[in-house]
Amino acid sequence: MKSKNLLKKLGGGGPDLIKQIKDTLEKLNIPYCVTGGFAVNAYAKPVITPECEFVIPLDYIKELMPVLDKKYCVEMRRDSMLLTSPDSELKILIHTEAGLHKLIDSSSERDILGYRMPVAAVADLFGVIAGKAETSQQKPADKEKHFLDLLRLIEAEPELKKQLPESLKDRVKSL
Repeated sequence: MKSKNLLKKLGGGGPDLIKQIKDTLEKLNIPYCVTGGFAVNAYAKPVITPECEFVIPLDYIKELMPVLDKKYCVEMRRDSMLLTSPDSELKILIHTEAGLHKLIDSSSERDILGYRMPVAAVADLFGVIAGKAETSQQKPADKEKHFLDLLRLIEAEPELKKQLPESLKDRVKSL
C-alpha cells in the first residue's frame, strides 16, 4: 500500500488534509515548511502519525484564516492553529511562533510519505524536537514521542547525537 493511501486509510478515508493544506499554502504563495514527527519521516525510517505540523510566518495568518475557516474546524492556540475535519482523523497543526520562522529559510524540498514539500533542515528539526522533549510543559506521552523522534534522527544521522541537550544525553548512551 502506498504511503498516501495508508495515511488516508488511517485518517478514516476522508479528504487528504495534508494535500489540501499544502495546495492552499502554495496557491496563496505562503512560505511554509513541515516540521515535527511527520518531517522526521523525510530523514529517518517512516512512522505513520495522524498529525502533520507546518510552520508559516505569522504575517500570513490574516490571509489564510478565511480560507481555513470555510473548510476546517479551526482551534486557535497561543502560537498555533489546530485544523481538523469531521471527515478525517488526521490533524494539521500550523505553527506561527516567531522563533520557528527560521526553519522555513533553511528548509529544502523532500519526499515525505508520498508528498513533496519543504521540510525543516535536519539540524533545525532536531533542535526543535529536542526542545520539546526536554520541556516540562509537555504531557509525558508527548515527551516520549519527541524523544523517539530524536532517536530516529540519531539513527539516520549519528552526528546529531552531539547536539543533544545535557538533560537527554544519559538516555541515549547506548547509541
